[in-house]
Amino acid sequence: EEEKKTAEKLKRTCENWDAPLIITTSVQFFQSIYHYKGSALRKLHNLRDSVIVFDEIHLIPTELLRPCLKAVGYITKYLNSEPLFLSATMPDYSKLFDKFLPDVNYNKLVTDRTNFKYFKKCEYKDMGRTTLETIAENASRCKNALIVVNTKKTAAELYSLVQGEKYHLSANMTPAHRSRVIEVVRNKLENGEHITVVSTSLVEAGVDLDFNTVFRQLSGLDSILQAGGRCNREGKDDKGYVYVFDIDETYRKGSDLAMRINKTKGLLEKYQDITSYDCIKEYYDGIFDFNQSRIAENSIAKYNEQSNSFDRQGLMSPYSIPFRSYAMQFEYISADTISLVIDDPNDQTCHKLVETLRNGDMSVRRALQKYSVSVYMNVFKDLYSQGVLKDHGTGIFILENQSYYNNETGLDTQAAMQDYFI
Repeated sequence: EEEKKTAEKLKRTCENWDAPLIITTSVQFFQSIYHYKGSALRKLHNLRDSVIVFDEIHLIPTELLRPCLKAVGYITKYLNSEPLFLSATMPDYSKLFDKFLPDVNYNKLVTDRTNFKYFKKCEYKDMGRTTLETIAENASRCKNALIVVNTKKTAAELYSLVQGEKYHLSANMTPAHRSRVIEVVRNKLENGEHITVVSTSLVEAGVDLDFNTVFRQLSGLDSILQAGGRCNREGKDDKGYVYVFDIDETYRKGSDLAMRINKTKGLLEKYQDITSYDCIKEYYDGIFDFNQSRIAENSIAKYNEQSNSFDRQGLMSPYSIPFRSYAMQFEYISADTISLVIDDPNDQTCHKLVETLRNGDMSVRRALQKYSVSVYMNVFKDLYSQGVLKDHGTGIFILENQSYYNNETGLDTQAAMQDYFI
């Protein structure tokens, strides 16, 4: 009984941010601020007089920059908190601060970059247009290599071409599966073994791996530099090499990735050192300028409607502020996906949780997140029509046919391997 009380207390503390130190995600942070339910909003007062550290701040979705930066501005101004932005590829938000937060003070903490050269552990080389076969062959000659590509489809195709000891990482694998692979890879690298890892961009943030050579498919400059953070990370070699390559791959015209790739192409031609402050600044300035209308339009004012309602003083209110409507529109992560639970028969913990769910016990829902894979709705519909998904009345779908999940590459259906981005 005491344990249950303690567990419930800790759960409430986590949900209410009622502790001296809270570790959470940017998704949870901003979606808590832009919410309309008391259960989410009741934690916000605990932000008062806090130091709030935002790691990988460059990952804020471009179209959400205005509401996210304004939220940080209000917390700074009215709750007396001090936010700190961190990133290895730091955008210059000065123009956006001045435009959307004119009455909020900010400072650039790093102004002297003369010593940055001592942190350069790798050199970037542009390979130009090539083929996956060539990349696989070049990687096999390296002491060890990480190959990062833009899509799950390309990762699966390239993985099939790589010879020798190899490992695969993508969002088609459950978080538990990826963690096991990362641990094996880390041990192999520490022992100096010759391996090749093929991954999507998920390896670029929060994954502490150190490769002698990295191959990065042409993408946004920030992604390329983040991939470079996995090259000679510990400085064990005199110099590591990051090879940027392009393949014959088409992207939706006008898409964010297509725009970032085109911008990066120009920078690779213009700058000898793409890690320089000027290069990174020009990259982000170009993105912000290209998306300036999208950034400016995303405001709660956009959803305001004329109203004939009256306030508490009996005066007619000209506008009603649609908190609920805006909160439902504020999607930090696209909601057009659904999670599928993968029953891993080789993992007894997972198997027991799935059996508990099959019996209708929903208390294991959160624990099953690390044994789940998110898929787009058309992939879900395809799998459902094949009869390989069952929810047993719980509303949580379980992949019943284990032949659809590969022990190396994860979810393995033709529909699931469409050209989707992480």
